[in-house]
Amino acid sequence: HNEDPPHLPHFLPDLRSELFSFITAVMMLRVMVNIGETASFSCEYSQNHINDPKIIFKEGKDSIETIYSRWKKKERFSISDDKHKNIFIVTVSISNVSVRDAGVYWCGAETRDTYLTFISLNTKIQISLINMKENLLRSSALMIQSINQSQSLSVRGSAPLETEILSVRL
Repeated sequence: HNEDPPHLPHFLPDLRSELFSFITAVMMLRVMVNIGETASFSCEYSQNHINDPKIIFKEGKDSIETIYSRWKKKERFSISDDKHKNIFIVTVSISNVSVRDAGVYWCGAETRDTYLTFISLNTKIQISLINMKENLLRSSALMIQSINQSQSLSVRGSAPLETEILSVRL
């Protein structure tokens, strides 16, 4: 049995033969939103990726799904890319959030050469749903907490898919 290269995430089993992904420094966002509302989050990227296509993935139990790319655009998902700021940010919005939208998302930028496609993953987003009734005591329906991590994401052993990271309360 061959070991995967260390730079290849454990949660990309279906794409390993044709996709190399690099996780260098990861920003993690936690977004809590009420069912039916719009969830928004931003993903920063380096100036090196200013003209590269941006991609949004969603982790599944044993795979990862492309949610938004230049080839695939899912309804209710939109991306705006402001290339004129000093900080390069893509803003992602999911309208009319439902239970199926809860989970872990990744932002990435795609680069290609003649033979390979590279996806640089730089932001991990966990979307959790809250019940509107429980939220009446809170002053805000949307809470975003940013946690900077520097190369601390494990992609083997205790990889993100093997830990319970989703909290859905209905």
